[in-house]
Amino acid sequence: MAYYQSMGQRAPLMNTLPPCDSYFVENIDDDEEGRYVIHDRSTKEGVRLAEERMQCMADDMSRAVIEEYQEDVLDHMEYMEVRI
Repeated sequence: MAYYQSMGQRAPLMNTLPPCDSYFVENIDDDEEGRYVIHDRSTKEGVRLAEERMQCMADDMSRAVIEEYQEDVLDHMEYMEVRI
């Protein structure tokens, strides 16, 4: 490319080699899906499963905290009512 610029000529736009007919083309059929679509779907599925697991863990932790502190909260409410 630098050679053509120094000579004041334009670089050829196309390669002078014959076209190669052994290139890869990914077909989009109804039965098959490409690797990128499959990877994207599996990534989204993984994220969805992780979010679902996190929600289940948050629910379990919330229930555990409620069970642990419910008696204390009720005692405090009773104490506050008696003071009024």
